[in-house]
Amino acid sequence: GCLALSLLLGWRIVGVAIRGAPPLVRALPLSLAMLTPLVTEGSMVVDIDNTTLLVSLLLVMWSYLKPGDPSTPRRVAELSLWLGLALWSKLTTPFLLMVSLAAYAALGPRPVRSVMAIVLASVAAVALFAAAYWAYCRLLSYPAAVMFDISYLGKKSLYA
Repeated sequence: GCLALSLLLGWRIVGVAIRGAPPLVRALPLSLAMLTPLVTEGSMVVDIDNTTLLVSLLLVMWSYLKPGDPSTPRRVAELSLWLGLALWSKLTTPFLLMVSLAAYAALGPRPVRSVMAIVLASVAAVALFAAAYWAYCRLLSYPAAVMFDISYLGKKSLYA
């Protein structure tokens, strides 16, 4: 399911990024990207990092690359939601995409406005994630720091 959705989203992204190109030209970069071992394995292994991360990152890229001005309030809000979803999938990779999108925006028309839109969307996404995570922890009486202690700092182990 996730591989099929990833292929569909990838086709849409490449179609937007290479406008007017024949289908065969659009299929080549998609094939190279989607058929690499890490992408195919990652989209078929049942784990949140692998299955939802690819789809959420593709949704972020599609949201930014689709036709129209990506710096309108509606598009910034949409990008924020997709970036927030990506943060729920994996807390590290979306930050790299945020920086990459800002660098890409800096090379386009109206670079200051475009980069500011990415920064605003990124800050909003982090705020949405933090608010949702805080509510989750409060609702379930879950100590918020445990995830970071175990996952990122290596201070504790669930199995030791």
